[in-house]
Amino acid sequence: MKKAIVAILVLLLIVGGYFTFVSSPWVTLCPGIQTNDLSTMDKRLSKKMTRIMETLDKEGFKYTISSVYRSPEKQQCYYDISQVIKKVTGQNGLTQVTKSCHNNIVNGKPSSLAIDLHKLNGSMDEKVAFYKRLRDLAEKEGLKSGATFSKSNPVWAKYDLGWDPGHVQVKNCKKKLTLK
Repeated sequence: MKKAIVAILVLLLIVGGYFTFVSSPWVTLCPGIQTNDLSTMDKRLSKKMTRIMETLDKEGFKYTISSVYRSPEKQQCYYDISQVIKKVTGQNGLTQVTKSCHNNIVNGKPSSLAIDLHKLNGSMDEKVAFYKRLRDLAEKEGLKSGATFSKSNPVWAKYDLGWDPGHVQVKNCKKKLTLK
């Protein structure tokens, strides 16, 4: 019986490790919608982000668009997971909010006021260079960068980056947010 329990725990660790380090299980497991479709960006963000991404491309940065629009249902699930992560690790998880600038809807259609860009490959120095450049370009366009959020994630804080360095949003987007 004891061996069976140990075997199950090892299996859970392996499977859990796979989902934690290889994929993003919350995207699959959380109900709701999340898309990286740029057409779901609000016009207040779209032109500015197009310029930013064109600059990043010209400068040779490689990145992934991980999220543009996200439904309120998926946002709530991310928040719930984040509360567990914070309780266990003391660090921010996926989000700190139940209503996000990713959740914006205009006339019944997704119109995100936020986007997440991530550099998944390369050295830490390359990732830091990418996030700092993204931050600077966002600020130049009058946008708010997650690299300027609180420095509560020690991985990014030691590089003077906020806890969500790949996130870019319209300034004061919470005041502009509509969910219908």
